[in-house]
Amino acid sequence: MKENEYRFLMRIFVLISFLSVMIIAFPFLDTIAFACAFAYMTEPFFSALKKYTGRTLGAILCILMITVPAIILVFLILTDIFEFLNSLDYAGFVDYTVQFINYIGLQNIAKEDLSSILSEIWNFLKPTVNKMAGQIYGLPLLFIKGLVTVFLTYYFLKDGYRFKDAVMPHVPEVYHVQTELFIRKLHEAYKNLFVVNALTAFTVGLISIAGFWAIGLPNPVTLGALSGILTLLPIVGGWTIYMPLSVYYIAVGMYSKAILLFGFGVLFLSLAPDFVIRPRLVNHESSIHPAFALVAFLMGPLALGITGFALGPLIMGTFDAIFRVKNGKDSIINLK
Repeated sequence: MKENEYRFLMRIFVLISFLSVMIIAFPFLDTIAFACAFAYMTEPFFSALKKYTGRTLGAILCILMITVPAIILVFLILTDIFEFLNSLDYAGFVDYTVQFINYIGLQNIAKEDLSSILSEIWNFLKPTVNKMAGQIYGLPLLFIKGLVTVFLTYYFLKDGYRFKDAVMPHVPEVYHVQTELFIRKLHEAYKNLFVVNALTAFTVGLISIAGFWAIGLPNPVTLGALSGILTLLPIVGGWTIYMPLSVYYIAVGMYSKAILLFGFGVLFLSLAPDFVIRPRLVNHESSIHPAFALVAFLMGPLALGITGFALGPLIMGTFDAIFRVKNGKDSIINLK
């Protein structure tokens, strides 16, 4: 057999092997994405622990202390949110909204117009809500995927640093510098999206749950989770939760609760994330563009369901890294 024929056959074999792996892994694509997300979110704690415990024990401790409780908490929060959304009384909500609008002096807005607007919004969102809820309630498969996520997160933490060493031998030497730069930018993009934005949102969610519970709001877990999720989105943020609630409590005459809620929201849900939490996690110069974050954390879940919470940031992080990688005048997308 000639050398050229051997190389051709080997390339065919490698391609078939790669496609076979993709077919096997595709049903668990969401599991791999969440494992990658949890590994990045846990990595700061792992980096601190491994100096004293080593990589293996440090990864196990991170799984037990952070990743498993985080998965359980996220599951409970998402379940609470979807149960709340599925149980909404749409007609009663429209009537109550119209009464509130009339109360504040905007009687010129017709009930039919408002009902039509709210109906269109709900008709747009309901399929996505039902799809996500269906994913949550598939308990047997969800349990299996949860276990796989835990084990994959462990191995990503323990052996993730070997990724570059496994890739580089297969890259032509002429592209080594650009490939190493791309891998570094990819790591920075994922770190910003998961460690900075996701961890900031997670922290804000926990603070919100505690604050809303202390203030005495109903459904503090649901409201706190929504506050954390909305923190992921540029411009939107937690104010979209505490501002309408503050206005509502003013309208019903509960002024002290309104003032307390407004003060808590401004201090801990608006100022703290942007001026305390996020700056401590990343330098401004290396942050992800707000448009990328918006697509990753909003459009990802709308397009892909629950999977989009992890897969959206992975896709947009790769896209961001491609356009950040430059070596002189050449870009990684113009390799020759």
